[in-house]
Amino acid sequence: MSQRMESISHLAHNLPVLEDPFLNQLIEQYYNSISPNLNYYRFLYGLVILCKPRLALEIGVELGVASAHMASAAAGYGGHVVGVDHNFHHVPGCKIGEAYGNYDFVVGESLDAQTILKVRELVDLYGPIGVVYQDSSHHYAASIGEWETYSSLLSEDAIWVCDDITPSFHDPKIDPPGKGMVQYFEGLPGEKMLIPDILHTGNTIGVVLP
Repeated sequence: MSQRMESISHLAHNLPVLEDPFLNQLIEQYYNSISPNLNYYRFLYGLVILCKPRLALEIGVELGVASAHMASAAAGYGGHVVGVDHNFHHVPGCKIGEAYGNYDFVVGESLDAQTILKVRELVDLYGPIGVVYQDSSHHYAASIGEWETYSSLLSEDAIWVCDDITPSFHDPKIDPPGKGMVQYFEGLPGEKMLIPDILHTGNTIGVVLP
């Protein structure tokens, strides 16, 4: 295991304690009743602090809690965060930017030309993407499409994080036979590590150093 991956593994087992009222309010409002273990938010916060990317990207924002943690961390050193989702929600759409001043929310399908153009414009403005959190469709072909599209915008020392790398994320109605999130992750280039259960109860987080 490389020194960089050892540092990431250490972070996963030694998560930072956060004292951010805005983040605490989001967790209490949206997720306390769903799961007692959503430590991947703190992991993403710590990862941004560790790597200090000029630009971080979340693909699949939903309610914006992960984006908010990344934006909070990036605000401490002048970094910027962009979130992409096909649905609008007022937290990423308004509140994260108001709270930290370093967040853009792109409403659109991750592989649509207009969405990609907007992310490219932010890369031109702030610099290459240093941290990616992929938590979008959880389907094989779409996930590969996102990798092929956004990996070209990464910095040389980027970290790509994938949620839900488990056999249960295979939908025979959509995914090819025998192809799900596990096979997607296994096919990615670079050094890889799986972090089971401790960050997301019942699920496995995958980390890639391209």
